Parts: sequence; C-alpha cells; structure tokens
Amino acid sequence: MRRLHCRHKKQFFIPGSPHPAAQHDPVNAKRPTRFLGNVLKYKSSATARGRYMQSFSAPLRIFLLGEVRLEIEGTVVPLPQRESLLRLFVRLLLQIGQPLSRKTLAFSLWPDETEADALANLRRHLYLLRRVLPPVARPLLHISPQTVSWADSDECWLDVRAFERDSDEIDELEDIISLYGGDLAAGVDMDDVILARREELRSHYRGLLKKLVWACIEQNQLERALKWARKLTAEDPWDEESVRLQMTLEVLSGHRAAALATYQTLARELERELHTQPMPETMALYRDILSDRLPRLIPRKTVSPEPHFVGRTDELSQLQALLAALRNGQGGIVFISGEAGVGKTALLREGLHRFLESAGADAPRLFWGQCPPPTGTAPPRPYDPWRQVLTVAAPLLARSAEIPPEWLSRLLPLVPDLSLLRPDLLAPPQPDAAELRTALRQGIHFLAIQRPLVLVMEDFHWADTASLELLAELTHTCQTLPLMILITYRTTGAPAALLNLKRDLRRYRCGQEIPLRAFTDEESRLFLEKMLGRETVTPALIAEINRYARGLPLLLREAAESLRRARQVSRRSPPTLREAIRTRLAQLPAPAQQMLEAAAVLGFSFSNLELETMLAWPPATCAEVVDQLQAQGLILDAVPPGPDDYTFSHQLIHRMILDEIPSDRAVLLHEQAARALETVHAGQPGFAAEIATHYETAQKPLPAARFWLVHAQELADLAAFEQAEAAIERAVALLGEETATREIRQLRAQAALQRSVLAHYRGQSAQVLPLLESALVACREFPSLCASALVRYAHALYTRDRYPEAHQAASHSLEIARTLGEKPAVVRALNVRGIVALMMGRPHEAIQDLQEALALEEAAAGSSTERVQSLNHLGTALVFVQDYAQAQQILAKTVELSRRGGLRRIESAALTMLGQIALNQGRYGEAVRIYSQAIEVAGTSYLPGLWGKFAGRGAAFLRMGSLEEARRDFARGLENARQVESAYGQLLMQAYLTLTDLAQGRAPADSLARLEDEAAALRLHAVVFLTSLARAGLWRLLGEWQRALSASQRAVQAGQASGVPQFVQQAQLEEWMTLALSGRTPDQAMLESLAEAARASGEVPQQARASLALAVHLGNQGNPAEALAAAQRGLALARACPDQPLMGESLLVLLRLYETLGQYEQAQACRAELHALAETSYAPLHLALDADSPLRSILLASL
Repeated sequence: MRRLHCRHKKQFFIPGSPHPAAQHDPVNAKRPTRFLGNVLKYKSSATARGRYMQSFSAPLRIFLLGEVRLEIEGTVVPLPQRESLLRLFVRLLLQIGQPLSRKTLAFSLWPDETEADALANLRRHLYLLRRVLPPVARPLLHISPQTVSWADSDECWLDVRAFERDSDEIDELEDIISLYGGDLAAGVDMDDVILARREELRSHYRGLLKKLVWACIEQNQLERALKWARKLTAEDPWDEESVRLQMTLEVLSGHRAAALATYQTLARELERELHTQPMPETMALYRDILSDRLPRLIPRKTVSPEPHFVGRTDELSQLQALLAALRNGQGGIVFISGEAGVGKTALLREGLHRFLESAGADAPRLFWGQCPPPTGTAPPRPYDPWRQVLTVAAPLLARSAEIPPEWLSRLLPLVPDLSLLRPDLLAPPQPDAAELRTALRQGIHFLAIQRPLVLVMEDFHWADTASLELLAELTHTCQTLPLMILITYRTTGAPAALLNLKRDLRRYRCGQEIPLRAFTDEESRLFLEKMLGRETVTPALIAEINRYARGLPLLLREAAESLRRARQVSRRSPPTLREAIRTRLAQLPAPAQQMLEAAAVLGFSFSNLELETMLAWPPATCAEVVDQLQAQGLILDAVPPGPDDYTFSHQLIHRMILDEIPSDRAVLLHEQAARALETVHAGQPGFAAEIATHYETAQKPLPAARFWLVHAQELADLAAFEQAEAAIERAVALLGEETATREIRQLRAQAALQRSVLAHYRGQSAQVLPLLESALVACREFPSLCASALVRYAHALYTRDRYPEAHQAASHSLEIARTLGEKPAVVRALNVRGIVALMMGRPHEAIQDLQEALALEEAAAGSSTERVQSLNHLGTALVFVQDYAQAQQILAKTVELSRRGGLRRIESAALTMLGQIALNQGRYGEAVRIYSQAIEVAGTSYLPGLWGKFAGRGAAFLRMGSLEEARRDFARGLENARQVESAYGQLLMQAYLTLTDLAQGRAPADSLARLEDEAAALRLHAVVFLTSLARAGLWRLLGEWQRALSASQRAVQAGQASGVPQFVQQAQLEEWMTLALSGRTPDQAMLESLAEAARASGEVPQQARASLALAVHLGNQGNPAEALAAAQRGLALARACPDQPLMGESLLVLLRLYETLGQYEQAQACRAELHALAETSYAPLHLALDADSPLRSILLASL
C-alpha cells in the first residue's frame, strides 16, 4: 500500500517524537522519518523464534519480573518470602553462569556487618536456599569455598533473559513484552543492585513498547498500535512523548473524544502535582485536535537546503554573520530586497539551513510569517504575518507562567488558539488598539527572552499598516535582545510606508539591507547545468533562455523545468515564461490541472481540507494528485506550520495560473471556493474577508455583503476601526440603492447597528446615540437585531446617566429576547437592566436581574467574559444592600476569574467594590490598599470607571485625616470625570473637594448648597445624599438644630431615592443625633434598629455613631454614667477605624459629659485632643471650642 488515504502526509508524525529507528538503530539514526503508509519489510528470524519457544518449554521456569516464583512443569513451587533470602536468590540469577566471590557477595548483601558475620550470614542463607529449592533446581546452585553461582542450563528458563531479547516482528515483540509481569523482584526494596537493574528493565520495557507501537503503525495496524500506546502511557503517565503518541493514534483511529480526554487528564495531573502545564508540543497537538486538524509536525528546527543553489557568496556571508551575532545576544532587522523572482526566499532558506545546521542544539527558535497578496480591492487583515507567528508560538505563550494573563487575553482576537490552550483566558470586553499592540510586543519580547529568536517575514511589500507600525516598535527589542527579523520585499512597487520605515531604522542603526541582483551569465550557466546537466547546456541554449529570463533564478528554473519535463532540451526554449508554464501544465493529467486551478483560486497557500472540500474528491484521489503536483515542483509543503498545508512554489506561478483561467470558469471556481471556506471554517475568525471576496468575484452580492459585515466585526475586535468602517461601506455598496428585499433590509439594518458600535468603540460619544436611534428604526422589522440594538442603546443611555430611559430600553430588549428564546440576548439585557436598576436606587430588583443572568450563564460550561461581568455586577448590588459577606465572596471570585482570564478592567472594578466594603466597615487602611490596587490594575485601560476609584480612596484618606492625599485623589478624579463627561463624577468630586477645603479650614470654590441643588436637578441621589448629610453635620456643629434637622431629612430622602440602605441608615442616625442634641426625645426603637443593622453589617463607623447617639440620649435622660460608657465605646470604635471626624464628635460628647460630671481633668484632655484634631484633620471642630472662630463665616458661606 503506497500510503493511507488521509488529509495530508504530515499527519502521521507525532509532534516532538523521534522515530523509533533513531532509538534502536544507530546506523539509521539520522535517516529521514518515513510516512505511516510506508510498510517496513522486516526480516523474519525463524531460528531466533525457535530458540525462544524451546527455552520457554524448559522444565524449570523462574520468574523474576513481578513477584518472584518458580514453576516446574507448569506447577508453582512456593518460595519463602524472607527478603534476605530472595535478595540472594535474585542476585545469583541476575548473573547466571558467573561465579561470584563469596566475600564480595556477603559484604554486598550485609554491608553493616563485620566480615565474619557477613560470611556467616551468607553460609546460613545458602544452606536455607538449597533446602527450599525443588530437587530439579538444586544442582544448578554451585557452591564452592571461594565462589557461588547459578549454572547456565537449557533445563532452566529465566524470564529476564527472555525479556532482554529483541525482535523486529510484531508477534514476537508482543510475546516478549507479555513477559514483563511487573517490576523486577517486586517486594525486594532494600538492595541497590536489584533496584538499579529494576530501573534498567523498566526502561527496556518502555523502549520495547515504543518499538512495538511504531512497528504496528508502519504496518497500518492503528488499533493494535493504540492498545500498546495506552500501555506505554500507563507505565509512565507523565512521559509527554508517549502521551502525544497515544493522542495521535486515538485521533487517527477515530477516537477524537478519547484523545481530548487523554490531554485533559495529563493537564489536570500536572497542575495538581507540579503546578505546571503540558509541554508546548503537547499543547500544540491538543490545539490541532480541537481545531479538527489531524496531528502534524511541530515547527521545524532546521530548514531544508535550497536545491540548485549557486552564487550569492557575499550575500550568504553577510547573512551568516548577522545570524551568528545572535549567539552574542545581538539582534537586528534585515531587509532582503530585489525584484520578483530574484531568489530572496532561496537565499533565506539556504542561509538559515547552513546556520541552523552549524548551531546544533544551540539553534535559535525560528518562525515564519508571510504577507498574503492583495485579495481584489480588499485591504489586508491587520497584523496578518504576526498572527501567523504567534499562532504557531501559541503553545509556548500559553504554557509560560511569566506572561501576565492580561497580555494573552488581549491577543485572543488575533490568536484565538490561545483560548483552546488556556480556557481560563477571557476576551477583553472592548477592543483597544494600544492594548493589542502592547500585547503583541510583549509576546515577541517574551519569545526572544526565552531563547534567541529568528522571525522571517516574507513579501513585506504587501504588509498592512499595523504590521509596519509594530515592526517599527520592535526596534528597541531587536537592539536589546537576541531577536533577528528577516524581511523580504520587492523593490519594484514597494510602498512609501515601508521605505520610510527603512530610513528610520537606518537612523537608529537597527536596519540593514541585503540587496539581490539577477544572476550573471556565468551564474546562469552554473544554475542551468545543475538543473539540466552539463552535457545538455550549450551556449546557444543559455543565450536563448537568458533572452527572457534576464538572469532571474525563478525564470531560469521555469524554463529549465519546462525543457526537462518535456524532454526537449535540443529544441528552442519557449520565448516567454507564460508559455513555459503552459508547456508544463499541458503535460499534466486533467485532474492535476483541475486541482491547480482550484488551488490557485483558494490562494497562494491553502489547506488540504479546503482543497478536498472545494473539489469534492475522495481523500485518496486528492492525495494522489497532490503528490503529482509536488513532484512537478508546482506546489510545496508550507514552511510556516499553521492552518495551511501547501503553497505554490512562487507568487508569480500562482498569479500566472490564475490569469490563465477563463473568466466564466473563474466565476464558478470562486463560488465553489467561498462555499468550501464557509464549510471548513464555520465559526472561525479570520476567513470572512476571503469568503466575501470570493463571493463578490463570483457575482454573489448578498452573501458577499454578509461576510463583509462579519469581517467588519473581526476588524473591530482588532481595534482596526477605520478598516472596519470601510468593510461596512463595502457591504452597503454591494446591497445597492434599488427597492430592497427583506434580506437586503436586514443586512442594511445590521450595517447601521455596526456603525453605532464602531462609534462607541472609537469614543465618538456625540454620534453614538443618533446612530443607535437610526439603527433602531432599521432594526424594528428584525426582532433579533432589534433586541441587540435596544440593549446597546440602553447601555449608551446608562453611560450618560439617563437611567430611566436606559431601564426602559433594556426591558424592551429583554422582552424581545425572551420571546425569541435567545439566551445570550436575555443575559445581555438582564445585565444592563440590573446595573441600571442599581443606579436608579432599586438594588433588590438589580439583584434579581443579575442573579437570573448569572444562572443562565452558569448553565453553559466554562467561564466567559459575560459571566465574570455578571458576577461583578451582582457583587456590586450586594454591597449596596449591605450583604457584605456574600458580596465579598462573589467579588473575590470575580477578581480571581478576571485575573486568570486577563480582564484587568473587571478585576479593577471588583477590587473597587471590595474597597467600598472596607470603607463602609471602617477598615480605612485596608480600603486605601485595595483602592490603590484597583487603580494600579486599571491603569489607563478604562477611563470612565477611574474617577470612582479615586473617590473611594480619597474618601478613606479624608476620614483618616490625610487631607493632602485626599485632595490629590479628588483632583485626579475630577480631571478624569471631565475627560469622560460624567456629570455624576464631576459633581461628586467637587463635593468631596469642598469637604476637603472645609476640613482644612479653607474657603471652598463651590458651596455645598449649590452642588446639592445641581445634583437634585440631575436626580443624582448619591451626590444629594453626600452634600445634605455633610450640611446636616456642619449645621449641628454650628448649633443650628432646625437647619441641621432639615438637611438630615433631605439626606434621608436622597438615601431612600438611591435605594442604598447604608445611606438611609447613616442619614437617620444623623437625624436622631440632631434631635437628641436639640433636647427632643427621638424614637429609641429606631436607634436600636439602626444599631443592630450596623452590627449585622459590620459597619464600625455606624456602630460608633449609634453609640454616640445613645450617649447623648442617656445624658438627656439623666444617666451620665451609662452615657459616659456609651460615648467611650463610640470613641474606641472611631479610633479603631481610625475616623478622625468621628473621633472629634466622640470627644465633643465626652467633653460635655465630663463637664457635667465635674471631671475637669478628663474634660481638659478631651479639649486638648479636639484642638489637635481641629488643627490637623478636621478644622470645623474649632467651632465647638470657639464660637467666634473665623471658620464660622466660611462654613456659613458654604452651607
């Protein structure tokens, strides 16, 4: 059989596994690995087989592998289980036929005894051994005064000796392997000689298993091979080479699920036992299986030499010198330039082959990327060559613990394979061009730090703008790390951006160029002689060929190939390259010509599965024709290992074949290509533009428009917003202006919705709402699109603090989604409505929505960005209702998942709410630490949420009396709120800055009354609460009881409107305190209820306020001792926070009580501490000490 019918030949290599010939045959160790279908012709060894069977039939059989036992004529003879006796017996048998010195043997068995005692022990054990042996075995035990041995006899068969035999026959190998009943002398664990021999035999067993597996593979007995491969991994579950072998065989035998389970078991055990992940080769195999790609080779460590290579001595030397500098840590960027067909790739292949061969084990890592040729008028996909590099390197990146998950997360839109290897990674909730670019740099940087790195980037004259910009940004990396980037490009038609980049790199002394010229006449002659033979190359033939080849190696090769294939060396060569190719194609069988046309339409590179699907041929037929085309040198194995298996031998050949296809046939082929790509790559990102272009060329505007819109979304995910907008416009143009069918109207509606999303991503806030309103009109006819548009509209309204409208839009979206039964749409609507309800002061409604969303998401397997967002929103809502215990649990889980998944924005948001819990509970130092962590994690990744973090940390600083730190945070928060145009944030920061000014005894820029009125007009209840509560406390310090009471009641109303119980309770305590200080008798049951709520939630500041209110009330009731105890308890709680303003209020209550009780010394101490607090932390306390303080006028102006 020539080979198995398969997708492509490479599939039968096991990534990272050497062929068994390299292990068992030193002569053939360096021979190329053969494909599975090549059947090895083993020589039968009947004589050896006969000896093996004869020895097995001996009357006495001794088994040492596993439990030691004897058999006579098939009957087991019991042996004593005394370990010392078994050790002696096994040691003699392991050296059968060899006399052993009694002294040496005795000392080896009893090393801790004296020589006399050891020899005495040996005598006793030899006596006992002879007695327990059956009569047939006793003659084999030879004992003399100086030596002891076990005789080598045909009457005795020993399993170890039989097991150590070898064979090339599958049946014999199975017989030998079956002898391995377990570890040598199981149960004997105190003998170093036996233990060492045990490990040797165990290794031999594994080697035999590997040889047997490969022998079965070579005979195409896959199920039989799988049986033994599983035994191999059972012997050593962490031998990843064996695991890869088993996984490959499971896939090839049709057991894909078993292969995935094998990997998952390995990964789980490695994580549990060693806290590590599988090797990159194993992860790469797993990725291929998940992607339905059959196993294939890992990236090659060597590059094949270029056939018929001549000349280029200076260029090769220059390239070799640059590559050699990598060993000294010197990188760089090298441009290899020349016209099409001049041999740029050939120089690279030859130079890299020579360098890597000489480097040996110290060879750098090598990855290839290629800029694809333009597809019609479609712009190139951003970062395409870099995507190819990182897709191949994905297992290395995924396995490393040194790359922060957020960088890998940001790479997911470009390298989706990372999510297969690291399921904990989560896609970023919003695309960001700067973050993606940084992640790309970090990925390349990491690869270069690990090991010297060579990146080959071919055809950079077709590079997209983003790829050129990234190359420029890698200049510093190339100068500081062993990173060499080799770039080929055509000098004719090179874009200005590439030429400008080269000039910039030369200025930084980072870029070098190796220009290639056409061959000289002498070099052309040498080249043709290598290809055609010296005897057939005449001066006339050389002159004829050079007339059109112009010394270009590609054209010389094509002419020579045409002549050689046609066996017409004596005839004139074709006058043009096109005719040369026509000559070669005309000689191909019809199926080969048909395949070449299909492949050319698919592109310069293509996969075997794409080709099979497009042609609808059986795999065997497809494989046979591919072999023919490879033999003709028209297609090659793809050098960068990736989704594509083959490439054309040169871009010019690909282009010429395309040009030869008749237009009517081209239309049909493009439609077939589009459908094939749709089938093969369903649901996979990165192919939409290709499919759209094929449909457009096939004159199918509707499917073309549909895929241009998919491509627009893919571009948006890569933050390539301008290109995404161009793709949308292209789709709309294809739909035309005439009366639209329903399908056209739906595509137009989808385009309108995508325009609004792009505006949101680009921060064009003024355009987002109008675009969404326009999209809503277009989407009304299509429920699914309408639900999506409504939820985006709701989110846009929410970010502009238009909460009632946002709630209404989200509810409408939810209603439609429930009707359609679209769970993802239901989840999105519930999430948005929940967070809006929270901001509207309806936390219990928010919790209900968010819990439902979370339940729907948890029904699906694994984590997702949406699930982590739902967890964060739910944790936030629970903070609002003071369920801090559950909130902390959920928020901690959110932090863990978002940290593992690389979602820094959500991690920062969850940390912010954990900081809020610490703030509410009076753990101010911890609150500062958590808020600082949230700010550090967020960085500048999400400006809209940054002001809230500064507000929280500033509030903690304010309560702690660190007023300058508080001022800096509030100022930064105000600046950020202005940047994102948040009215809520701006008013909140202005209110906090006003309070900071007053705490420092300064006249503020804003009055609390004005800020309260402005917040009330905007229905910003949280700001109204803050300002009115602050005014109530200050009026109370001024002794203006009625005004204080009025302000506290407004704070209660604002708290109730916000729906935050903690706000309401704090305002009610302020009201209760004011009533008590003014001499009234408030409701004591309410105070007890408020104190209990504070204890239940663990809010220490609230507990302190409740104790102070109780102290005032008890003092009014004439119970000064109890009042004093309550006030002291309040002061202790305030100090625990530490809450400086609250400590001041506690001291004021204590001061009055001490003066009432006539304890003037304690009163004086309170007064002194109050003065210190007023000077350093809270200036309004001066009013309690001096009614005529200058601060009074400042406060009145602010209030």
